[in-house]
Amino acid sequence: MSKGPRLFSDIGKKAKDLLTRDYLSDHKFSVSTYSESGVALTTSTVKKGGYSSGDVAAQYIYKNTFVDVKVDTESNISAILAFADIVPSSKTIATLKYPNYESGKLELQYFHPHASLTAAVGLNQAPPIDFSVTVGTPTFALGAEAGYETSSGKLTKYTAGITVTKPDSCGSVILGDKGDTIKASYIHYLDQLKRTAAVGEIARKFSTNENTFTVGGSYAMDSLTLVKMKLNNHGTLVAVLQHELIQKSLVTISSEFDTKALDKTPRSSKDEIEDRGPFYMEPGFALMAASFWVILVLSRYNFLLNLWCRVSCRSQLYNRGCKFSSIGESKVGTIAPVDPVVDPAAYQNKHQQTEVDKDLGPKRLGYRNLDHLRADN
Repeated sequence: MSKGPRLFSDIGKKAKDLLTRDYLSDHKFSVSTYSESGVALTTSTVKKGGYSSGDVAAQYIYKNTFVDVKVDTESNISAILAFADIVPSSKTIATLKYPNYESGKLELQYFHPHASLTAAVGLNQAPPIDFSVTVGTPTFALGAEAGYETSSGKLTKYTAGITVTKPDSCGSVILGDKGDTIKASYIHYLDQLKRTAAVGEIARKFSTNENTFTVGGSYAMDSLTLVKMKLNNHGTLVAVLQHELIQKSLVTISSEFDTKALDKTPRSSKDEIEDRGPFYMEPGFALMAASFWVILVLSRYNFLLNLWCRVSCRSQLYNRGCKFSSIGESKVGTIAPVDPVVDPAAYQNKHQQTEVDKDLGPKRLGYRNLDHLRADN
């Protein structure tokens, strides 16, 4: 693919994902498995109120071909077929659905060093047509998109946007809803892995003179635990705790509550004030706080366990005759004993080196994990 500007749908996407992704408002459980042949199977179930639904999805990637098939409990079948480089620097995507086959569409994406184009057409008798274009560079780009309904001969949407991207930040402005809404967003990454970030978004709807301002961020407590939070000007605070129990197995807990109603005591059906005591907390806030401390304790416990294992493994290496250098290299072998009477200078140097190695510890000697220690052993 080209190294030019990204698609118009990617303008403002990084900030939007940080403010919307993983913020769950329903009960959801999903299990995914992966095979060496490139097949991924995912089964999910969602409970919203008293209604429950589920689906099973299968994904397969082979060279430049991607296939995604999903079947849900309501007997709906959807399939996505994507082929890259049928035409050089292009990508073709076909979306098929059954029984609502009229909602399927065919999309073509084309990438150029200074532009990217997208054209999509519906698979029905009066197909809607969507078109978007972006021009610029990977650092600076502007674009527009439009939707046309062939049955009525009218434009269903038109949107324009501009974005500026840097290695550690990205800002964008989008004018959408046929010019009725303007949205500006900015995201700044605080680490090289881009897991800790801060984001801000402001939107204005001209028809109602309504402004919405949202700030949020994510913080990686360690390699397994991620905390996300957002707050808007309406007082709605949402927090997410995500912890990886084992590889590719995540536990996500999300909670939402109104900060402007924290001082209000809930009323019963008889409109009588119920005394909840001085230490009462709303269930959403209590769940978020309890989850935060549980995951914090688990993450610190893993850190202490890992540290103990490092010290234990390193002490075993010392007992087996391992000599550590100050530049992080280790040499395993038998160290010949030094007689302090025959060679007092060598004995003193060896004694001083041993004391320095003990003070450095396994982390400063260049060991980052237990696998490194076992590999050296």
